[in-house]
Amino acid sequence: MGKPLKQIPKSAEVYNRALARAALGQYSSAISDFDTVIRLNPDCATAYNNRGLAKAALGQHAAAIVDYDIAIRLNPDVAIIYDNRGVSRAELGQHIGAISDYDIAICLNPNFANAYSNRGVSKTELGQYTKAIVDFDTAIRLNPNFANVYFSRGVSKTKLAPTYDDNSLFRHIFLQYEYGEYDALLLEVDFVNSRRAAYEGAIVDFDTAIRLNPNFANAYFSRGRAKAALGQHAAAISDYDTVIRLNPNDVDAYYCRGSAKAKLNQANKAKQDFRTVLKVATQTGNVKLKNYMESILGSAMFN
Repeated sequence: MGKPLKQIPKSAEVYNRALARAALGQYSSAISDFDTVIRLNPDCATAYNNRGLAKAALGQHAAAIVDYDIAIRLNPDVAIIYDNRGVSRAELGQHIGAISDYDIAICLNPNFANAYSNRGVSKTELGQYTKAIVDFDTAIRLNPNFANVYFSRGVSKTKLAPTYDDNSLFRHIFLQYEYGEYDALLLEVDFVNSRRAAYEGAIVDFDTAIRLNPNFANAYFSRGRAKAALGQHAAAISDYDTVIRLNPNDVDAYYCRGSAKAKLNQANKAKQDFRTVLKVATQTGNVKLKNYMESILGSAMFN
C-alpha cells in the first residue's frame, strides 16, 4: 500500500487491520476499515492515501483520485501521494495530468525512482520516446534492479526504430529520384543501421528485465518481436514459446509465433498456431480477428 506516512490515526487497530487486509488483496474490506478510520480521523492524510490505493487496486481510479486530492490538501509535501495520483490519472488516460503529478513528486523527492519510471511510461504513451528514455535512464541509475524499467525502456527504444512507410522497393526508387543513386544508397545504409541499433538496444534491455524477472512474459514477448524485426525468427520463436508456457492463453504470442514460423517456411507449424488464434477469435466473438485469420489460413501458403 505504499510507504507509511508519518500521521498515526487514533484508531490504530482498525488502521493496521486495513493495511493487513489490503496486503492480502482484500481491498473492499480494507476500504471499509479506512472509511471507519476517516470517520474518526477526518484529517488523516495517511488514511485517504491508503484508501485511494485500495480503490485503485480495484480499478476505481476516479474515486481513488478524489481520495488523493484530499490527502494532498491535508499534507501537500508527500511525494508518494502525487505519484499515486499520477498512476491513477495515467490509468484513465490522463497522461498530461499524470506527468504533472510525477513532476511534483520528483521535485519533492529527486531520488524517487518510481516517479521517474512512471513519468517515462506516460511520456511513452504520448509518443515522447526520447524523453521517456531519459526518465528510464534516471530510474535505472537510482534503482538498477528494477525489471519493469528496463522493459519500459526497451519498448521506447523499439518505438524509435525507423520504419518504411511503404515497401522497400518503392522507397529506394523514391530516394534515387530525390537524391541520386549514391546518396540513396547511403541513406538506405543509415536507415538499416539505425533500425538495427534501436532493436539491438531494446533487446539488451529486455535481456536484463528477464534476468531480473525470469517469469516476465511481456519481456519475452517484446524481445521476440524485436528479434523478429531483425529477421531472427528462430530466436523469436523461442521467446514466444516461453510466453505461451507462462501464459497459455496469450493469443498475440500464438499469432506472432505463427508468423515467425511462416517466415521460416514452416507452413504446417504456422498453421497450427494460426488455427489456435482463429479458435480463440471464434470463441470470444472477435469477428474482425476471425475474418482476418480465415483469410490467412485460406491463402495459398496453407493450402
